Amino acid sequence: MLDRLKVAEHLCPVFQPLFDRHLRVMTYEALMRVIDADGQILSLPHYVEQMEAHGLISLADITMVNQVRDVTSCVRLHSVAVNASLKTLEHRFPTYVAALSKLRAADIEVIVEITETVPIFDTGRLRACVDGLRAEGFVVALDDAKLDHAFGHPELLHAVNPDIVKIDGPFFHDALRDDATRRHLEGLVNAAHAIGATVVFEWVDTPERFERALDMGADWVQGFLFGRPKSLWPSSLRRDGPRRPCGHAHCPLDRAEARIEDQTEDQTVDQPLSPTRWGNRLSSGARKIDSSCGDRNSVKNGQIPPSAS
Repeated sequence: MLDRLKVAEHLCPVFQPLFDRHLRVMTYEALMRVIDADGQILSLPHYVEQMEAHGLISLADITMVNQVRDVTSCVRLHSVAVNASLKTLEHRFPTYVAALSKLRAADIEVIVEITETVPIFDTGRLRACVDGLRAEGFVVALDDAKLDHAFGHPELLHAVNPDIVKIDGPFFHDALRDDATRRHLEGLVNAAHAIGATVVFEWVDTPERFERALDMGADWVQGFLFGRPKSLWPSSLRRDGPRRPCGHAHCPLDRAEARIEDQTEDQTVDQPLSPTRWGNRLSSGARKIDSSCGDRNSVKNGQIPPSAS
């Protein structure tokens, strides 16, 4: 019981934007951060591995969805992506869907990214989870497709038929240096497009890698070039009052590493590093973000207001 309470107390969401080829924001991924009692960010891969091993990952996934719902009650987003372990979908599907449905009830598009943290032994069970989520009205993505996981093989994509395929960042970077890896990546992208899936390239952190991602068939891109993960709690809720929507008396991200909580109050999306041709494209695209995302999107001129109007 103590372990379960600690999981719920130490999780906080941060958000990173995903852009399409024309630099219009398409969604925000809610990324898990694990904070210890001293306000330090813990190693996420190790923590997730331990939660998977000890049967706590479902609690973490559901806690994250509930916290994302609290954030979106303060900052209105048109779309949000949340991560889910296959174990959560297989063993806690009704409970998880009930939590997701509260997000969708606020007229928010919900993308469920099935993580690569569990080996795939039964493609049929994975397909059943994908179909079940889609039947409930959610968009389904496979996260971190790469060479050493089943998500990185065209045969699985055809068998499972996801809406979105996310290319693992290190896999993408390796493909820029190695011809054999590049051919495998391009084959995976072609397979995803053949089933009508949107392809997202992760770890796009330079203008050159952005151009290469487009050349390799990226539909959407995600990475530090476009925006680092940021807390979206409004400043009044992050710093004042006895209790925040995430349940912490004091927001641990205020005391965590500066690379996570490096933001201004108006939550400005990171801008290009230099006034290049590419940079001009991003500036132009940012001005189109609001009209591309529907009336509920509060993003204007590349900025997220500190609170919903």
